[in-house]
Amino acid sequence: MAVPIVVCACGMRLNAPGARPGRVGRCPGCGAALRIPDAPPAETAPGPGVKSKSKGRRRLARGESLLASHAYPFRDVNGVAYSTILPVAWFLVALGPFLLAASAVGGEMPSELFRIALAPSMLGIPPALAYTLTYLNRAFATTFQGEDSPPRWPELDVWEMIRAVVVWLAAIASGAAAGGLPAWYFWSHTGEPGNLDRAAVVLLVVLGAVYAQGALAAGLLFDDVLAMNPVTVLKAMRAMGLGSLRTLAYASCALAAVVGLLALVLRSTSPLVSLPAWLAFWAFAVHEALVATRIWGVECRRRARGLGWFRGASPRS
Repeated sequence: MAVPIVVCACGMRLNAPGARPGRVGRCPGCGAALRIPDAPPAETAPGPGVKSKSKGRRRLARGESLLASHAYPFRDVNGVAYSTILPVAWFLVALGPFLLAASAVGGEMPSELFRIALAPSMLGIPPALAYTLTYLNRAFATTFQGEDSPPRWPELDVWEMIRAVVVWLAAIASGAAAGGLPAWYFWSHTGEPGNLDRAAVVLLVVLGAVYAQGALAAGLLFDDVLAMNPVTVLKAMRAMGLGSLRTLAYASCALAAVVGLLALVLRSTSPLVSLPAWLAFWAFAVHEALVATRIWGVECRRRARGLGWFRGASPRS
């Protein structure tokens, strides 16, 4: 059966199996609005590992090894730029808070350097965070669509960056409501917590994290906050199964490694050591963020048929 393929002006080819004619979506590569044609062309989607005719981009197979996911940021110039430019940007915008934190843990840093770096750092953190989230969102969406290489860098679109932050905040809030708040309430009303109580709290936190993960996927893939409703998210959690736990496990390990590295960097006492270590920290952090996003997108793509998304209108309760 022919699979509708929509070709964006940026060159990205999107598969839309089962999508109804007239359905409007957004290109995960450049953000442009796309519409499923009334008469889809009789062209089948390229198979796994087959190069697409559009700019020679390879298509992603259903699965991918952990080592291949770690190599994902270096597969083309977009990923290499992400791995080199963003760490430098974060090094600069977060330098002031870093000096403050280093002083708090006993590091001897020049106060003059701190005063110079603090003001521009605090102003640069929000746009840097919004732009980073925008790129990670596109990396997830393009992975779900089957792209084997990192996406293009997004333009400095203020509204797209705001949407990216809003979707992430909504996902975090939904996860907190689903698991975080119940865990806090249970723990605060437990007199002498035992092992079963601790296990229950951990289970609630994991449940909230998985729920937030499903809500974020729905919000990104449908480009609609209203798609992050409980019906859609619970269906996604059921379809993902253990895949959600695998992606969550890797993200947790990566976060623990990032936090551990940060603790080591903050304990550096010499600027000649701490400043290069601060840059290395951000190189590691942004790399792990993209790898975790890639693993998450691959798992969602593996279960795309079970998710049943992109086969009709955006689900709204």
